[in-house]
Amino acid sequence: MSTVTLESVLRQARRLPLADQARLTSILEHERAERLIQALDEWADDESGYEEEAWPELKAALDHEIA
Repeated sequence: MSTVTLESVLRQARRLPLADQARLTSILEHERAERLIQALDEWADDESGYEEEAWPELKAALDHEIA
């Protein structure tokens, strides 16, 4: 039994006709968007206080990078 790797999947995807490659890309982009929406929903529902604690440090680091 062979192990499925990302490399083997991509190799097989490159062998598909261009129309099928485009359809696969569309499906994957939709899935990525759905996962992002789910992550943002979970983040918005988070009431742990982590955001309020971490944001000042993150903002300071970002401001330092810009300056």
